Amino acid sequence: MAIPRLSLHEGATSDTFVWRPPHLVVLPSGFVQGGATLGAAMSAMEAVTDKPVRWASCQFLAAPSAGASVDLRVFVGASGRSSAQASCDVVVDGTLLSRATAALGTRDASVDRTPAELGAVPPPGDCEPHRYFATGHGDLGDLAELRVAVWPNKREPGRFAMWARGRADPTAALTPWDLAILGDLAPMGLRHVIGAPYIGSSVDNAIRVGSAHASEWVLIDLRVDQIVDGFAHCRAGLWAQDGTTLLATVAQTATLRRAERA
Repeated sequence: MAIPRLSLHEGATSDTFVWRPPHLVVLPSGFVQGGATLGAAMSAMEAVTDKPVRWASCQFLAAPSAGASVDLRVFVGASGRSSAQASCDVVVDGTLLSRATAALGTRDASVDRTPAELGAVPPPGDCEPHRYFATGHGDLGDLAELRVAVWPNKREPGRFAMWARGRADPTAALTPWDLAILGDLAPMGLRHVIGAPYIGSSVDNAIRVGSAHASEWVLIDLRVDQIVDGFAHCRAGLWAQDGTTLLATVAQTATLRRAERA
């Protein structure tokens, strides 16, 4: 299986779209993954403004159910030659489920660099497979192949890193849609950082999009900064397989609950 192509259909006006989430981005619970919702909203805002997303954030009130017809309603707050600010309401049957906001644009500043460094991690071929959801149901459990690169340890107790391979065409540059979906896999590492079978449900999801790059494998490098009062604050870097290209950074807060089964 692989990350499905995003398909948005024109709505009643030029700033609205209809999205029918593919089942591969549906959680076993029957609800659409938050990262997919954010990715669809970003794509809608890019289409309306004709500019690439640089930063986006989404607050989740509820999630669309499998099979839902989702309306994406874009509002452009400001737009210039090189940048724009926009928001996108995610609506099902007239009910607002989430709202995304974004900064979009591109500028020629003659400065492109990545001071952040990944450091040494084993390549995907040297890493053990990781399974979080059951496979074989055509849902998120079948979306990507996962391999653990870094387990939480005494030196870095809040770190969990895994490789993900889920591209139908690994030669094509990863899109914000791809990155938002992969970035929302990061909370899978929460149970390993905690050391107990906890599940995180996203309250919000934010992404900063970096270099447009093709990569067969993407390293999701999770850092859990704090767990307090039943909430986990975490962030992750998404790195290309070359280990030097930072594709995006993501951050989110998740509510925690203990899994019924480990």
